[in-house]
Amino acid sequence: MNPEVSKAAADSSESPDRVARLLSAARLQELAHAAMKSDAKSPTTGPAESKVSLAPLPADLIEENALASTTHLLVIDRFGNIGCVTQSLGFHFGCGVMAPGTGFLLNNDMNNFGYSNSKAINYVAPGKWPTSTIGPTIVMDEKTGKPRLVIGAPGGARIPSAILQVMIDVLDFQRPLDEAILAPRFHIRRQNKSFAVDFEKTIDPKVEAEMKTRGWLTEQHDDKEFYFGAVNAALFMPDGTIFGVADQRRTSDAGGQ
Repeated sequence: MNPEVSKAAADSSESPDRVARLLSAARLQELAHAAMKSDAKSPTTGPAESKVSLAPLPADLIEENALASTTHLLVIDRFGNIGCVTQSLGFHFGCGVMAPGTGFLLNNDMNNFGYSNSKAINYVAPGKWPTSTIGPTIVMDEKTGKPRLVIGAPGGARIPSAILQVMIDVLDFQRPLDEAILAPRFHIRRQNKSFAVDFEKTIDPKVEAEMKTRGWLTEQHDDKEFYFGAVNAALFMPDGTIFGVADQRRTSDAGGQ
């Protein structure tokens, strides 16, 4: 590997150490404590960013809407091989360019770089990989060393939160996979200078009411409007069978032999 590229890359050699610190028990406790004391109307802000004007893409070239999204698929064969793939073009037709003679569209992943703060780790530069929200995940059983859960989703910024909610339900609370995927979802996002919580309309009204009393802005979304990610997953059962579930929030399907 070219050391200069490695040094410049956002996913540099220091990344594993950063992730370990982020997920340490002490750091998680610190974050939980900060969250309990946080003011939804006054979120912590990062360094000031200069405004950069970017030319918009031609309206007749790319149509960006809720249907222009990512695809996640997983395949497990009889030999135990696992394919867990999240494919994303970005916009509906990616960057609007097809590789000659292939039929494959090129993505617009450059859009995932940061352009406004030159000191940010995600600032565009040669040799770097941009930040991404895709999260194809294979969870291994620590005791047996064998796969336990295979999971992923489309859904833009809602991918990590959707996957995490299902994983916690299944792995920590032993909730059946189909119930965990069907359960109402939520997602926290920044809205102007405050935070907002998106809820599926099937959420318990008491939960949304409690968030409002704490100063949070809330917004409801129908589970059929493609806003929340469609989590597709497979769970390895104790008897050796594999239980696959396709999220019906989108046009997903599951099958096997």
